[in-house]
Amino acid sequence: RYVLSRVSDEKRAPVELMVMLGLLLGLMPATYYAKASFLMGAFISGLAFCRSNELHHIFVRQFKRILQWLMRIFFAASIGFQVPIRNFGNGTVIWQGLVFCIALLGKIFTGFLVPNFNQARRFTDIHLRDCLITGFSMAAEGEFAFVIAVFSVDSGIISVDLYA
Repeated sequence: RYVLSRVSDEKRAPVELMVMLGLLLGLMPATYYAKASFLMGAFISGLAFCRSNELHHIFVRQFKRILQWLMRIFFAASIGFQVPIRNFGNGTVIWQGLVFCIALLGKIFTGFLVPNFNQARRFTDIHLRDCLITGFSMAAEGEFAFVIAVFSVDSGIISVDLYA
């Protein structure tokens, strides 16, 4: 409030971006050393500027492509490289994997339980779109299950074969 009130409207969004990035660089280590997650610092710095539409448009325009690639790399490095692919030939891993695939298909098919709030016939047009969006959104929740699975293997809750 004190810094941004002295900036002209034309330069406000770039200055907000610089202040947000400075806050990010300061809060990430601060929350880490405070025994919290460093992601909490990133969240707080983004939360401080969440009402600025101009900053949002600049951020999306400048960082969208970079963030897409960084998310892919970080996912592969944090989750993908931990999958023990040498266990894939094991019969137990194969049948458990098939059971998980059936469960995933079940998540997708739950989308077809979405009620039809439109005037269109069931499973056509907008209703079919709503069913597919809901079903595939249920399946996408499984990505978070990778994070839980890594924690479970490290804690000894599940075996490495089940994780594979």
